[in-house]
Amino acid sequence: MPIFIERFVLPALAAALVLGAIANPMGWDWIQRSSACVAIFFGAIFFAHTIYKATKAPNSATQNSVSNTSTSTFLEIKIPRFKGDTSTTPGSIYFHLDIKNLGEMTAEGCVIKITKITKLIGDSWNNQPMQHHAILSWQGQPPKPDEQKVISEKSFDFGAIKKADNYFRPAYVQSSLQFGTLNPDERFRYYILAEGTNCRIKNGKPAVVEAFWDGVYDERPGAMKDHFVYKKVDFDTAEAETFPA
Repeated sequence: MPIFIERFVLPALAAALVLGAIANPMGWDWIQRSSACVAIFFGAIFFAHTIYKATKAPNSATQNSVSNTSTSTFLEIKIPRFKGDTSTTPGSIYFHLDIKNLGEMTAEGCVIKITKITKLIGDSWNNQPMQHHAILSWQGQPPKPDEQKVISEKSFDFGAIKKADNYFRPAYVQSSLQFGTLNPDERFRYYILAEGTNCRIKNGKPAVVEAFWDGVYDERPGAMKDHFVYKKVDFDTAEAETFPA
């Protein structure tokens, strides 16, 4: 309809204005001609404004959409494909998680943190005490809370088992933190959130990673995949199973 008005109605009104004001085929006096010209003029204004409104709204929506997608990107926390391929140092085995950038722009200032921990006691999952959120270390980086860029995909330290300690502990930047320590035959769920200056988890909900260790320590490449088992759990399912509901 806006195209029809622009290409047909407005030219017709312009022609009628010229015809009525100059040619006067109807033999109208000056009052009739003036009234007709005013009516045609305001009719043209009405149709022109109608075209403007019809074309402005889609363009505005498109610009907003482009603006929103060009200034932020979404992240996803993933379990590595080869969970048994852990990194080791003498007396320690490290386990990793991956973070994937789902957008086309670089994710800036990314920080990974554990926001909540639950423990399976009997048949129910119970919240574990946490004084505050705890930042995790990036793989290959010295323990520090520095923010990192994620161009496509990057790994970060989930935690480690030290042979001398005989437990799994998340790889906190603040190494003195003790909460979330997983002993043999215990099962924990760690709620992990990723956020940054222009990035966040896609659905806004932390990734829930469930971990279990049977107490076996084996530094051979790939051997720990059968002893330290970790997997992602749906956030809503995890919340529904947490006591109290």
